[in-house]
Amino acid sequence: MTLRADEEATGSSERLVRIQRVVDDCIDRRIAGEELSDEKILSGHHDLLPELAEELRGLGVIERARRRAVETRSGGASPRMSAAAVPPDLFTGYDMLGEIHRGGQGVVYRATQRSTKRPVAIKVSHEAALGQGHELARFEREVHILGSLQHPGIVTIHDSGVGAGGSCFFVMDYIEGRPLDDYVRHQAADGSPLPIETVLRLFIKVCDAINAAHLRGVIHRDLKPSNIRVDAQGEPRVLDFGLAKLTVKTDDPTMTQTGQFVGSLPWASPEQAEGAEDVDVRTDVYSLGVILYQLLTSQPPYKTVGSVREVMDAIIRAAPAPLSTVRPSIDNDLDTIVLKCLHKDRDRRYQSAGELARDFRHYLAGEPIEAKRDSGWYVLTKTIGRYRAAVFATAAFLFLLTGSTIALAFLYNQQATQRRRADEARSASEKSARDEAHARQLAQENAAKAGAEASKQEAVNRFLQGLLATANPKENPKGRDMTVRQAVDRAAGDLKNESLKQQPEVEAAVRLTLGSTYRELGDLPNAEKHLTRALAIREESPERQDDEIAQNLVQLATLRMEQGRMKDAEPLLRRALTIREELFGPEHLKVAYVLNDLGLVLRNLSRFDDAELLFRRALDIRRKSSGDHRIELAVSLHNLASLEDSRGHLAEAEALYREALAQRRAKAGVGDPELVRTLSNLAIVLGRLDKLPDAETTLREALLLSQQSYGQEHPMVALSMHNLAEALRNQEKFDEAEPLHQEALRMRRKLLGNEHPSVAASLTNTGSLLRQRGRYSEAEEMSREAVAMFVELLGQEHPNTAVCMHNLGLVLLDQDRLDEAEQVFREVLAIQRKALGEDNPQVAASLHNLSVVMKQQGKLSDAEAMMRDSQRIRRAKLPPEHAATTSGMAQLASILLLRSDPALHDEVRRLAEDVLSRRRKSVPAGHRELAAAEGLYGAYLTAVGHYEEAEPLVLAGYSVVKELTQVPRRDKGEALERIITLYENWGNPEKAAEWRARLATPPSGPGVIPKSSE
Repeated sequence: MTLRADEEATGSSERLVRIQRVVDDCIDRRIAGEELSDEKILSGHHDLLPELAEELRGLGVIERARRRAVETRSGGASPRMSAAAVPPDLFTGYDMLGEIHRGGQGVVYRATQRSTKRPVAIKVSHEAALGQGHELARFEREVHILGSLQHPGIVTIHDSGVGAGGSCFFVMDYIEGRPLDDYVRHQAADGSPLPIETVLRLFIKVCDAINAAHLRGVIHRDLKPSNIRVDAQGEPRVLDFGLAKLTVKTDDPTMTQTGQFVGSLPWASPEQAEGAEDVDVRTDVYSLGVILYQLLTSQPPYKTVGSVREVMDAIIRAAPAPLSTVRPSIDNDLDTIVLKCLHKDRDRRYQSAGELARDFRHYLAGEPIEAKRDSGWYVLTKTIGRYRAAVFATAAFLFLLTGSTIALAFLYNQQATQRRRADEARSASEKSARDEAHARQLAQENAAKAGAEASKQEAVNRFLQGLLATANPKENPKGRDMTVRQAVDRAAGDLKNESLKQQPEVEAAVRLTLGSTYRELGDLPNAEKHLTRALAIREESPERQDDEIAQNLVQLATLRMEQGRMKDAEPLLRRALTIREELFGPEHLKVAYVLNDLGLVLRNLSRFDDAELLFRRALDIRRKSSGDHRIELAVSLHNLASLEDSRGHLAEAEALYREALAQRRAKAGVGDPELVRTLSNLAIVLGRLDKLPDAETTLREALLLSQQSYGQEHPMVALSMHNLAEALRNQEKFDEAEPLHQEALRMRRKLLGNEHPSVAASLTNTGSLLRQRGRYSEAEEMSREAVAMFVELLGQEHPNTAVCMHNLGLVLLDQDRLDEAEQVFREVLAIQRKALGEDNPQVAASLHNLSVVMKQQGKLSDAEAMMRDSQRIRRAKLPPEHAATTSGMAQLASILLLRSDPALHDEVRRLAEDVLSRRRKSVPAGHRELAAAEGLYGAYLTAVGHYEEAEPLVLAGYSVVKELTQVPRRDKGEALERIITLYENWGNPEKAAEWRARLATPPSGPGVIPKSSE
């Protein structure tokens, strides 16, 4: 009997699985102490020859190498330990329930955590227990990686340590489920494989989890179905990061050397098979492609049995057959997606797991997939096919094509107007008989208007049909290669058509939608041209519709806001508000929409009280309105939160953002792009509240979601990237933050132009990062460019201008340009007090830094007064343990020490002890902030004459600071002065002179603490 091609391939795949199971069983039995020869194994599995024999020979080489390595280190043979011999109390706090898996890197046990009764899995490294340095390092790296990955699709680590027997272990979630391939094969009730759509929705979750790891700089390198388990709720979880690689450069000796294969061969990428050192996230994309190919076809994409060399050759060179040749029900789009993953050239694959997940979402929604975006006609036909049943198919198509409200918003508004007028007519006809004539007249008028509007719709439709014809290769040979932007430009050019000039209302409608589209595409000049012309046409029309004018005003005001022209946006929105209040009354949802936008403008103009009244009025309308208005509520809550944040009411802002997030998730789920804004702003508040890890996690979700929703290059992606970079910078993860900041800046310049508030924000924060890295000239150049841009766009007295100037002041301070820094900080303080009030945390930050300048200049009374005022604000506005409050305490203590007043020593002691206690809790040993706290307490002990206690503290403080390149010179100078003062006051001038010689240039301002009279 002869098998068909698909049956033969399926048999090969199952044969490979059987061979792997036999080898795994062999490993388990040998580790357990059983004397098991290769011949004995082969005698029971003749049908798996010759591949099984080759696998066992390779296993024997590995075992002999490990045995020799252990014997060399220990001076004797390695002991054998039975799996059943594990003591029940090996891991304190856990009840062992049995072994789950045993492999080359260790053993995984099932257990119960006594304190929580939670089922867990405990992974134990045998090699680490035997002292093999590389294996121990690998194990520790896996613990570190899993600990850094917080995602529902990745197994969570709960604990780690060393057991009673000396074995290293870590504790993770126990996933009671099945491997991904087994789940897909047998999940359907009748035992048949899952439908393709169900498999893809499951697989999207896997891609999202892997993308979350990629965003944290982690490449898995060993993706295969057995490392993805599906739990009882049908949720996939990615396991086993033992072979993972970090994308950051490292000298870790456990990382693979060039030419060494790492991974599981059937799922490996070509670059893995070649032993390439520079594997990246696209390696995991390839493995995901192999997995999905197997899930959908029950066979690998090419031969994965035979000798290792043959399999590697297939991986490197063999072209996978289209999935549709194996499973005819698979269409061309899905074929294209999977084969793009499996491209041998990394540059032609999806560039991230996030891109892959996004294309699957396009596919499932019936939208054009990115893998075929090069074909303009494909995009057109795909979209038309999806919306063939729509009333106005071409208009709906153009809406989807550009991501804007072209035509659909216009049609919706027209239909809504007709429905409203029809309702009015019906209400009138139901009145008393004496009103019957009036009702008939009203109905006739509305019918006439509806007919005119229908004619206008038809005219718009004909115009858009002409646009589609330009993209049809049958009508236009160039249509196949036409891009979205070219299609919109062509439509704009066709507005010169004389026949359209005779229909001003049609021209206005088209211009409004084209203007909105250009705005969403980031082309603000063209957007302005069409929106302003649309408004002019409607205002000149003898049959003007006031609500259409209001709609046009709102769109134009939105453009002005995006241009940073808040003062120009305000009168447009006030006029729109007046129109809608007259048309619909003060409690209508359309009124709330304008109130919200006007509130945004006033907030950006720092008119906080006026903005709050508008935001709360809009929120009240939306709460009272009947129906489900969760999204509208989320918008109002979000904007109120933003206002509270601007005012420095951080706890209130956090609560409002979280409520907005809950409303938005409940209504739209994770696919709502506007979640990005709320997540981003919530994270900013969390950062200001010193909840930095929470902020980072939130921003990674925001970046992932923005890329999935908008693509790789979009202002919202740049915003998410910018905010994540800030969270990383605030945690001093500079190497990871800098490329994100630079990429966000590049993207914003490209999409928004060189004169935009977002570009200025990127310049400001990138400059701050460069300052922290000691690259002062670059930081100053960026900061000055940003200040000039903010002054031009927002004015000299805007809070954002003040923030940028503040960062420039820090650059000057770190270069000891004290007079310049003082002038800048005083100007900043004046702006902030006027715009934000006296008790804002930003005011406290400026007072703090101005106090540092005063201290360096020797103006100690002024420095003390400013620092005490700063601390007063912080105690009122920030959490008690906030890092800024701790920093202020340290600065105040150092100022009081310089006052040389014994009456202040008790306060200095309390401050220094509190700072030291806080820093020991919040930062690791060896951190510069802890070293500074130790040096500060040592300086206090010097002042009160406790020299022997002071000496190790001031020496330790300097030993850390001197090795850091990214620390201002004044900090190193202050640490040295504390040592010099110690030895001078202790009566050891020789040592004092020895340390003074290390001061290449004395720090500005007083640094010596005179000997106490106590």
